[in-house]
Amino acid sequence: GSGSALSSCSMGTSPRRLRRGRSSHAMTEPDYHRLTVALIAAHVTTLPALFWFIAVMHTLWLLVFHLFTNFSAAYVSEVYGASPVRAGLVSSLSTSMVVVLAPLGGLFLDRAGGRLVACVLSAAVTVVAYGLLLVVELNPLVPILLMSLSEAFIPMTSLGLLPSCLDSTKFGVGFGAVEVLDALGNLCGNVGMGYLRDVSGSYFYDMLDLTLLALV
Repeated sequence: GSGSALSSCSMGTSPRRLRRGRSSHAMTEPDYHRLTVALIAAHVTTLPALFWFIAVMHTLWLLVFHLFTNFSAAYVSEVYGASPVRAGLVSSLSTSMVVVLAPLGGLFLDRAGGRLVACVLSAAVTVVAYGLLLVVELNPLVPILLMSLSEAFIPMTSLGLLPSCLDSTKFGVGFGAVEVLDALGNLCGNVGMGYLRDVSGSYFYDMLDLTLLALV
């Protein structure tokens, strides 16, 4: 009698205790999100300083090219008096050399080396291109083609340097961090360029800021 009572009691109470035990150890959704953020932060904070230096420089150089590309058609139309069609055509040439020279240049640098030299020379060409754009009397086609030449090499060389300063187990986190930096830079940069244009009434200060950024 006592044995059957004990067994029925244990059968009646153990499922509740088991459920309570499981629920007490179950991870809630907020706990899961906190754990995910903590794991990502732990990986990101272990990335070396050299990686962050290259990643920030890569983002700055992307801003030098992409911010101008976003308003280049309006700039050519407003400053040089070009028609919307001609301004759009000239603006589209800012990426013309990237299609051909980026893969060919990457193949050449992989075999011959000299990534840093190519990056420095491309940076100098970019500064010259922005200087020429500030001289309104000149045809904008030449500086925009020079800028396209630089864009074919600088982002490619900077991205190519990233794996050399990362452990292979952190490639995903590293390149993910670069994408986040690029997105934040584009977001803040585009808003800043638009604000300068609205306040000053022209693109002069936008171009001056991009020229100074290219000097970095």
